[in-house]
Amino acid sequence: MKITGFAIVGGNCDQLGEKIKLLFAQFEDEVKPDGICLDHDGAIWGAGTGKMALRVREGGEIDHQVKTKQPVFATMLGGPEQKHLFLCTSASQDPVITRRVSSATIDIVEVETPGSGIK
Repeated sequence: MKITGFAIVGGNCDQLGEKIKLLFAQFEDEVKPDGICLDHDGAIWGAGTGKMALRVREGGEIDHQVKTKQPVFATMLGGPEQKHLFLCTSASQDPVITRRVSSATIDIVEVETPGSGIK
């Protein structure tokens, strides 16, 4: 599994510059981050394999792990200081099952490094 980033060089308001593909991280088959968001230090939070979220630095180092009661499908940093990590969880991602039994939750965990988005 790879996480790829892109640098955009040059360009202006009317035309996008040259895109340069960059390898952010590469993992063994059992690690498959998804539903990712970027923090202020340039690390990403992502849904891990199973009942956890992972913080991954460029190069692939996993430096934080948040365990949950259900599988995590998406992550987002927000809140007043952008230090709340929102974790979208559900017992299943099968639409047939989730229509019958709703188990979806949004768990919130405070983290050290804020998000990189607009406040």
